[in-house]
Amino acid sequence: LKSAVEDKLKRQLKEIWERAENEMQSLHQTKDELEQGSRNLNAMLETLEQKQKEVEKNIQEMTTKDEEIREALSKLELSVQNASVENIVVAAAPLYDQIFRLYAEENAIDDTIFYLTEGLRKGVVDVDVYLKHVRGLSRTQFQKRVLMMKARKAAGLGEL
Repeated sequence: LKSAVEDKLKRQLKEIWERAENEMQSLHQTKDELEQGSRNLNAMLETLEQKQKEVEKNIQEMTTKDEEIREALSKLELSVQNASVENIVVAAAPLYDQIFRLYAEENAIDDTIFYLTEGLRKGVVDVDVYLKHVRGLSRTQFQKRVLMMKARKAAGLGEL
């Protein structure tokens, strides 16, 4: 009887001990997982702080660049306001300036002929008036083209 009670107590004690040991292992494992999670969170926090510092640095740089651009833009606006249209586009040599002017005049004639044609199509311009002006403009355009081709040849530029 005494030995049966001892055996029973030993078994119960062994079961209690095994449960406590399993529980301790589970708690150690949970503790290890929590510590690993804490390390991961700390690493993430450090990374976020570094990235925040980088972003703040970039914001500061962008603010500085923005101020520089605004300052340069205001200076440019002032210089454009003070400059005349003729002085904005300046050729390197008088021959290039002549080519530029001839090209602009030829395109202006093209535009004029286009709008005269639109006026004729809409019935705003009479046929006789249209033909008279288109003939004169075409003659002038031809002369400008010939002169421009001569100037381009003298400047060593290719054909259009």
